[in-house]
Amino acid sequence: MENMRTIHISQAGVAVFALIVSACTSKDSPTSVTPTLTSIFVTPSPTTVTVGGTVQLTFLAKDQSGNPLSGVTATWTSSDATIASVSTTGLVTGVAVGTATLIATSGTVRGTLVIAVAPGTYPIAATVAATTDRKFLPPQVDIAKGGSITWQFASLVHNVIWDGSATGTPDNIATTSNTTGVRTFTTSGSFAYHCSIHPSMVATVVVH
Repeated sequence: MENMRTIHISQAGVAVFALIVSACTSKDSPTSVTPTLTSIFVTPSPTTVTVGGTVQLTFLAKDQSGNPLSGVTATWTSSDATIASVSTTGLVTGVAVGTATLIATSGTVRGTLVIAVAPGTYPIAATVAATTDRKFLPPQVDIAKGGSITWQFASLVHNVIWDGSATGTPDNIATTSNTTGVRTFTTSGSFAYHCSIHPSMVATVVVH
């Protein structure tokens, strides 16, 4: 009988020990956390592109622990498509000189990058002289989209009258002398003009 009581107590002790170990293991087991999109980083940065040039942007999505998160898709937009446009795949095209913010958005999370658009091959400013010997010099000026032309009028009166009215054609410059007139071109194209007082004075602005 004594042996049987000893065995009974030993089995109870094993059961209690097992229960304690099970409770401790359950309490200390880590709880799994579902990765959640928390931040988006757009690269490369800093970035510069020339007018007419392109640059490919990419984005890196991270979860709440700062770990890369795969399988995330984003929508690309530009704060000013007249400066820099962006395709659905993140390909940026320089449109005109200036700066724009490119944005990658997924749900409520977004990442941004500021891009600068440089003139590239063509200048953003040029000067044309309206001379006393009835000429516009130079007779053709090439500038980048978004650039400006300054006309310098000498003592002989002249004006600048555009030959057409296509989108992007600036205002005429009224008859004047001994002063300057500035016009900005926001649309690519070829813009021919003349002086209505002196028919031989013809010239062109080509906007790239």
